[in-house]
Amino acid sequence: MKITRLRIKNFKSINEAVVDFKSNMSGIYGPNGTGKTAIIEAIEIFNLYFDFNLSKDFIEKFKNKVNSLMKLGTKSMEIEVDIESTEKVYRIYLNFIKDKENNIFTRSEKVEWKENLPNKKFKILIESINELEDIIPRLFMEKSSNKTAINYVGFFAEKILKSKEIHLKSVLSDFNSFNSFISLIYDYSKDMDKNILDKKFNTFLIYWEEISKILKMIIVVTLEEQALYNVDLLLPIKVHNENMHGTFTLKYGNNNNIYSENVAIELNKIVEEINTIFSVIVPDAKLSVKKDLVRQTDGNREYAVEIFVMREDKAIPIERESTGIIKIVSLLSALIYYIQDEKAIVVIDELDIHIFEYLLAIILDKISRYAKGQLIFTAHNLLPLEKLNWNSIIVSSKKDKEVVYTYLKGMSATTNLRNKYLRSQSLWSEENIQPLLINEPALDLFIKRLVR
Repeated sequence: MKITRLRIKNFKSINEAVVDFKSNMSGIYGPNGTGKTAIIEAIEIFNLYFDFNLSKDFIEKFKNKVNSLMKLGTKSMEIEVDIESTEKVYRIYLNFIKDKENNIFTRSEKVEWKENLPNKKFKILIESINELEDIIPRLFMEKSSNKTAINYVGFFAEKILKSKEIHLKSVLSDFNSFNSFISLIYDYSKDMDKNILDKKFNTFLIYWEEISKILKMIIVVTLEEQALYNVDLLLPIKVHNENMHGTFTLKYGNNNNIYSENVAIELNKIVEEINTIFSVIVPDAKLSVKKDLVRQTDGNREYAVEIFVMREDKAIPIERESTGIIKIVSLLSALIYYIQDEKAIVVIDELDIHIFEYLLAIILDKISRYAKGQLIFTAHNLLPLEKLNWNSIIVSSKKDKEVVYTYLKGMSATTNLRNKYLRSQSLWSEENIQPLLINEPALDLFIKRLVR
C-alpha cells in the first residue's frame, strides 16, 4: 500500500501542483515557502475527512482548518490522491467550496479505480455532487459520455434506508456536519444483504472497504503535534498492531497517564520495540516502563504508566530529558510502524527538528533498505541526501511564482545528491528548480545590526 501521487489546487499559496512519490521513502527538500508543508497538510486533510470517528468539537476545528488552507481570494479547493494496493490503484478526489457567507462545504467527492497494470485507464467507482441549489447530493455509480448517469440517492433511500426505517434527513444531517457522503453511504449499507443490491452498489461496497482499510493505515505527524512536547502534553506514541491502531499521548506526570490494562500492556510492548533502536543510537541509555496499579473494579484494572531513560543505573523520567530525546522516542514509534508493516503510510512534517543531522542521515539510510511501508517527510538538513537514492528526494521550488515539485536529473549510483542539490540552487543548473534568491550582503548587514 502506498500513496503514489498527490494533486492540489488553490491550496495555501499554490495555484495547482502535482507531486509523484516514486519510492517507499520520499523526502521533500527545498527553501522556506516552497510548499513542503503543504504536502503534509493536504494528506492530513484528505485522511481526516474520511475519518468517521471525529468528535463534533474536532470537526468544527477541522472545518476551520480547511477554510484557512484554501487559497486567499478563491472559493474552491481541490485535493486528489492516488493510492496503490496490490491489485488496484484508486484515485480519490475532494472539492471543497465556500458559499456567499464563506461557509465551507464539500461540493464533490469522486473515487476512480483501475487495475494495477500498465496502460490501464481509470473508471469511475462512485461520485457525489453537491451543488448549492441541490437539496440532496447527487450520487452516481457510473457516469460516462456513452451511458446514462443514474442518480443512486433514490436507490439508497428506498433499498437501504427504508429497510432500516431511517429517514434520508438523518444522513443529510451527518453530511452537513462535514462528514464524507461516500463514507456515510458505505456505513449505512455495509451490513445489507448483498442480494437486494445491484452489481454496481455491491462493487462499491467491496472496493470502499479496501479503501477504508488503507486510509486507516495512514498516520500524519504534523508540526502542531510535535509542538505538544513543549506544552502540557509530553509524548505522542504511535501504536499500530493487530490489537490497536492510533496515537496515545502521555502527559507530564504519571498520575495523568492512567490506562486500562490492555492499553498499558500495548504501550509497554511498543516501548520495548523502540528500545531496540533507541539503545543503539543513544549510547549508554535505554528505555524502561513503570506500571503502577491504581484502580481495580469488577476485574478491570487501570495502571499509571511512566517512561524512564536508564543511564548508569539511574532512572530519569522522560519528561526531564531533552526535547531531542523525547522526539526520537515518539518518532521511533512511527518509524517502527513504517519498518514493520507493508501497509503502513507514515507522513511526517520536518522530520529533522531537534535531531542531529548525522544521526538522522544514518537512521534514514538504514531503515530505507529494510522498511516494508511508505514514509513521506519534509526536512531542511541536507546531509541525509548523501545517503538516500535519487528517487527518494523530491525538490520543492518556485518557477515564475508557481510551486513545482521535481526530481533531480542526471543521476547515477555514485552521485552525491547533497552536492547536486546545492549546485542546483547556486548555479541554476537544474531544470524547474529556481535558486535561492537571497541578497547575502544585505542579510549579513541585518544580522550584524541584531548583534548588540
